[in-house]
Amino acid sequence: MKTTVDLSLRRLARFGSLAASLALAVGCSSSLRQVDLYKSGRDTVSLQYRTQNGREAPQGYSHPGTLTEGQVDRILAAVGVEEYSLFAWRNRGPLFTDDERATLAPWIAHALRKATADQWVRFSVSGRKKGLVLTTPQLSDGICFVKDGKFNLVLGNINFEALESTDRKAEPYSLDPRDRIEFPHVRLTVLAGAGAAPPPVIPGDRWFGQERRNWLTFNLGAFLSPPTTDSPRPASGDAAERLKRLKDLREQGLITAEEYEKKRLEIVQGL
Repeated sequence: MKTTVDLSLRRLARFGSLAASLALAVGCSSSLRQVDLYKSGRDTVSLQYRTQNGREAPQGYSHPGTLTEGQVDRILAAVGVEEYSLFAWRNRGPLFTDDERATLAPWIAHALRKATADQWVRFSVSGRKKGLVLTTPQLSDGICFVKDGKFNLVLGNINFEALESTDRKAEPYSLDPRDRIEFPHVRLTVLAGAGAAPPPVIPGDRWFGQERRNWLTFNLGAFLSPPTTDSPRPASGDAAERLKRLKDLREQGLITAEEYEKKRLEIVQGL
């Protein structure tokens, strides 16, 4: 026969087991943290990291990164996009416009220099682009990081059309874009440059178990290597624009005085 004491002890044991389980769950909980670096409307650049047991979860990235603004701009300029329509993939040209690259390149380079080995860069950028019929506001967002000598670019939204309606707002993809597998009608492509491609399919892998249409990798050693043929020097107008952008970066505190002077001399000597 079960006594009142036995029942009380059993209840206490069950309660203790439940409390221990809850404590374990809380202790093992993880959360996503963010450090904002730049924000202007829907254009943003930030650092993200995941905490586990109160500490940054190890990622093993090659950060802080050493990519320059020009190198990041070259990578972004090589990203194209294709749309599937009328039973065929059709080239839609570069994903990022000149203005979008001018916004993203310096801030992504800056963010990579600040990132730790456990942090990645998150960004979003918007602008008006011509779709299949109309010119509409469009938003692209995602993350990027450097690992094993490769620059990884993963998109959450690719030219998402922000139509003027309350039921279709352009908001950055809130989850990890590496987990967003399905992109039936759009895919990223490489416009030019060796050493850049979608990641290979690895059967059974969490992220690479099937074709990834929103992920590109750039082998930095191959993609950023100097051209083998002589390239024409930039026109004086191009140099003036580069000097202006360089001055803006210095005034915003994104580069040091030494970096500014070194780059300024390089541009002037190239005239």
